[in-house]
Amino acid sequence: MNRHDVYIWDADVYGKPQHFEDAMDMAQRLAKQRIETQTANMLAFGQTVERLLKTYDEDEQSELFLKGTAADIASTPHKAAYNIEISEIGLWPLLLKILFDAAKEHSVVIFDQEAWIACVSPNTILPESAELEWQRTVEKFTTDKFPKTPKQMKKHFEPLLTNLLVPYGFRSVADPDGLVKFQRDTPFMSQIL
Repeated sequence: MNRHDVYIWDADVYGKPQHFEDAMDMAQRLAKQRIETQTANMLAFGQTVERLLKTYDEDEQSELFLKGTAADIASTPHKAAYNIEISEIGLWPLLLKILFDAAKEHSVVIFDQEAWIACVSPNTILPESAELEWQRTVEKFTTDKFPKTPKQMKKHFEPLLTNLLVPYGFRSVADPDGLVKFQRDTPFMSQIL
């Protein structure tokens, strides 16, 4: 599995890239550069991320892995570019949206090489060719009411699957992983969906 890393740094202290390639070079250099303490701007950015995170429901909050960002920025061995490793979750665009929204309030740069995008505070997206696609992604995640987290999926699909499968002898059974699971016992075998 590939790592999906996002790098964030204080633009007032370390500079703003003019091009995507500059952001890539700066992220690599600043991720290695040790510093004594994190900047006040980065600490405030972490607090803003946590404030914005609270506007999402609890399922999304737990899936986004951003709780404790402010404390993590303050306590992590200090590098000029703070690193967040994004797990392979389907919500990574929503996570980036929260980071980008927080960046609007602070002078920071957010660089995501995997998604091939950077946000330079307050509203510049690099490369320029990614801006329209980013706007479409944000619109999809903010207007689409389709379930986004596993818990939301279960809540949405379990009644539909129950109505579909019960007439054929299936019954809902507990699953240790919290998944939707149905079972039908026949004289020859048990069928599990």
